[in-house]
Amino acid sequence: MEITDINVGNSKRVKVETEPTVQLRETVRIMLLHPGKVRYTGTITGQRYIWDGAGIVIEVDKEDVVELLKKNSRSCLTCSGTLVEQPFFEIAR
Repeated sequence: MEITDINVGNSKRVKVETEPTVQLRETVRIMLLHPGKVRYTGTITGQRYIWDGAGIVIEVDKEDVVELLKKNSRSCLTCSGTLVEQPFFEIAR
């Protein structure tokens, strides 16, 4: 809590108490597409996120989303034997 002295008129001094402002962060719902537990530390915010398995959706700080969505797996083979990049995450609806 912050206390500020304010002059009111010519003779009165008033103490005003204000609550500290909390800056709300914008978040995006992100779903894990791969099985298994995944831990990720946001490259921008340093926030730690944990998904416990495929289909789990958590709120991720908007600043971390771009780098997070770049994460992918090259472990999926097509019928022709080509390795295909599969995303680990997607934006949940």
